[in-house]
Amino acid sequence: MASNSAEQPSDSKRRNTMKNIIIAIIMLALTAISATALVDVNYKFNVNNAQVEAYNCVDAACSQVTTFSGSFPNGKITTTGQLTIRYPSTLANPNGYAIIYVSNGFIPQAYKATWHSNGDPALYSTSFNIDFTKIANCRSVIDEFTVTNDAQANVPLVIGMTASLDATTHSAFRLTNNPVKYVPPQFKGDHYSADTRVTLRIYESNGGLVRVDAQEFTNAAGNALFADESRRVEFSWTPSLDGRYTAVITTEVIDNQCASATPMSSSKEFSVLGALPRNECYTLLNDLQMDTIRPVIGQAVTATYSKTSNHANAAGALTAVPTRVTETVRDSAGATVFTQTRLLGTNTNNFNPTTHAFTWTAPRQDSYVVSVTGQAESALCNGLRNTAEIVSTDVYARNPSTFTVTFQLRDSITGLPIPGASVTVNGQTVISDANGRAILGPFAPGTYAYTITHPGYNTASGNVAVTDFDLNVFLTLSPRIGQGSSTVTVNVQDAVTNRPIANAAVAVDGYSGVTDATGVVRFLNFIDGTYAIRVSAAGFDVFTSTVTINGNTNILVRLVPSSSGSAGGSGSGTDDDERVSIHVSQIRIHDAFEQHGGNHVPVTFTFKNNGDKDVERLKAAVVVPDLALRDSDGPMDLDAGDEVTITMFVDLPADIEPGLYPVRVTLYSLDKQRVVHREIEVLA
Repeated sequence: MASNSAEQPSDSKRRNTMKNIIIAIIMLALTAISATALVDVNYKFNVNNAQVEAYNCVDAACSQVTTFSGSFPNGKITTTGQLTIRYPSTLANPNGYAIIYVSNGFIPQAYKATWHSNGDPALYSTSFNIDFTKIANCRSVIDEFTVTNDAQANVPLVIGMTASLDATTHSAFRLTNNPVKYVPPQFKGDHYSADTRVTLRIYESNGGLVRVDAQEFTNAAGNALFADESRRVEFSWTPSLDGRYTAVITTEVIDNQCASATPMSSSKEFSVLGALPRNECYTLLNDLQMDTIRPVIGQAVTATYSKTSNHANAAGALTAVPTRVTETVRDSAGATVFTQTRLLGTNTNNFNPTTHAFTWTAPRQDSYVVSVTGQAESALCNGLRNTAEIVSTDVYARNPSTFTVTFQLRDSITGLPIPGASVTVNGQTVISDANGRAILGPFAPGTYAYTITHPGYNTASGNVAVTDFDLNVFLTLSPRIGQGSSTVTVNVQDAVTNRPIANAAVAVDGYSGVTDATGVVRFLNFIDGTYAIRVSAAGFDVFTSTVTINGNTNILVRLVPSSSGSAGGSGSGTDDDERVSIHVSQIRIHDAFEQHGGNHVPVTFTFKNNGDKDVERLKAAVVVPDLALRDSDGPMDLDAGDEVTITMFVDLPADIEPGLYPVRVTLYSLDKQRVVHREIEVLA
């Protein structure tokens, strides 16, 4: 699934480039899905607590949005690890919808959706998995560290004069080339901004700490560093003794969206004079920074800094002089990877420092210290005190980023996952699992062609553009039609009365037909294999499942009458029927999405007769159609206004295959039927 980018290429879920605070998931459709029905998409997370916001995109980049045209059947907040979004039957506009999920302590996920229905008047539904991740290692980069005499910026610090110590710190989070540019204001401070602490420490030449000061930028304080933001951090200090000092600025990311954090620092070694300079030379170095704050190994990095070197005569008058500088880069072990010494010309004038640059390249992923040492060099300085300065900063160079592409495949007719599909990208081939997922990569940024083949589906092909985040591609595939030799006969019956159902709409492997008066429809020329089936009829709940075709095959489908009672129940449409109302107020399957083979699964639900007519001989049943499992309770009488809670059980086979299994809970009597659908997920 989508995650953060690469500093550890072996596992993209745990990488850190501090680049992708927003994760992009793109949904593509190979089969047109457009007509009258709504679409329910159930998103399943790897955490229990999540929140969603959705908007209509006004433009292609989703930088401007309007109110979402869909709805949230179960609300926008979950504590169960699942959320459902109900999309309109047709797109509100061609730009689609911006969908943004957040969970406390994890980086937010945002994607652009274009779901709409496939023409069946019944509710179309499907599901997808979305994983939240943390940033593996957060770093807040520092640049432009300056130590300045507030009274005279072009001379060294002097006892009793206030000095400004300023640095620019960058957010550990970044917004990248994602398909959703809009950031909901309510998520900005907590989820899109990094809590950061900046600390100043000043040391004497003997290592003694003479000052420590800290500032925190947090969501709680309302000033956290928003993604891509840089901020000037200002400290003030008035020295009381002359001598050599080192000032160190350190940033620490203290945000819970980071799995770990590495402090970054910049430092400057300088002199404090007893009085304004006379009969001496001095050098000031400031503003050391890189042209990229997150370099990649092998990438040329240009470091820039400002310098001032002056001679002060007996009256304190200043004359600009040349500067001898040594520019050095060392790795975390102290080994030198770049060094050069050169003579720089004089300042343009006494009051304007000149800017200089050098270029270096990181040979491997590591932390580097970039430093510049400068000292005035002129005949005017011979025999005089000539103070030098040293400025340095930390730089982290990472491996080139690589990213994964996850395909999640669904049947365009039923919305069910497609296992066993062969997905090929850039020479890699992966077979989709029981949930229809295939993960390929890692890939360097670029555009890659993909091909998807399956015996029961038309071959799909296209391109995916890998930029700077792990990519999820949601695809619906079209079943193949008329290329085999098997005949499939579907017999549709009423699950309560066992009577045939005429005019039922049946779709198998892309074939569609309507049952005759005997409840039968036949399809020819099937290719043997496992396929999705969908059956719907007025007055009955929609049936979806999978079937295995092996030669000529007969399939029996028993539809459960819907809660409207418009088919399959005596008294349908009568005044007495309208007076009967069975309402299921609560249904609970313990650990519904964490089951294992052999489990004895309790299904508890509460129902009430909200009508003004007593219900006699009411029965309850729980059925797992794919496993042919069933438990029942009753008959019982339910007086008007009465509420009852019962528990039934599903015994999962020990050798059950992992995956999602629909569960159907039915209440039925001669007067009324009520059906509720849920799911159980069996883990490996």
